Amino acid sequence: MAPAGALGELFRDAVHALAAIYYPGLIRSTGVAWAPGLRRIGSATGPLVIGQRGGAHWRPDWIFATIGASIPIAALASALMGRSRGEAGTRAADSIKA
Repeated sequence: MAPAGALGELFRDAVHALAAIYYPGLIRSTGVAWAPGLRRIGSATGPLVIGQRGGAHWRPDWIFATIGASIPIAALASALMGRSRGEAGTRAADSIKA
């Protein structure tokens, strides 16, 4: 559990850095502000979803597997953001100038 918790904290902290890199300068403050806001939604709803799964008589190993599945999904999303950064940043800057 300790490595999973450490990785979760690492991904949460990386959201700020990725948002600052991903968004162009003209809208960077908006992107950086929305990132922790969306993270807080997940922090609030996560325990509710896990409690609902426990109430539905899910086995503990399935609940932990569900939690663990979020880490590779976050890693994949981060990798995809890095690849599309150049195109998305150019399109966003062009739409602001128009």
